Amino acid sequence: MEFLPGQSAKTLGLKGDELYTIEGMKALKPGATLEATARSDGREVKFRLKARIDNEADMGYFRSGGVLPYVLSRLAS
Repeated sequence: MEFLPGQSAKTLGLKGDELYTIEGMKALKPGATLEATARSDGREVKFRLKARIDNEADMGYFRSGGVLPYVLSRLAS
């Protein structure tokens, strides 16, 4: 994930101790923009993030749980 242009932890007032929820992970596609919510001390900040799943190969790695599990599953088949 990465912030959209013009956004940063600083501009959103995020300190790093928040609990994050990201909506739309089940329908994740390359280039997707997802909705995020950060919660801490009763405060809630909503913002959008760009998923850094840039192509179908990245999707394969993501679905497999990472590059190493992906490679090992390909070697085993």
